[in-house]
Amino acid sequence: MLNSEALTLTSQKQGPNLVLGWYGINGVSYQLVYSSDLVHWLPFDSGLLLGTNGPMTLPLPIGPDKAKFFRFSASQ
Repeated sequence: MLNSEALTLTSQKQGPNLVLGWYGINGVSYQLVYSSDLVHWLPFDSGLLLGTNGPMTLPLPIGPDKAKFFRFSASQ
């Protein structure tokens, strides 16, 4: 069982990036995928991120030429 804070995904604009933040749970893999058309999805950046039992962040570039759709998932 987890408390609700462990399941919260936050976002914050920092310079030219939108930074996603969450609490990464040990033994859980996180993946961000992106699409420009909501049909074809590709892994973003390095693919899978492994939980560390601590805070995790992922910067996403933003701008007019960077418009994309994102999906964030977690699996054990």
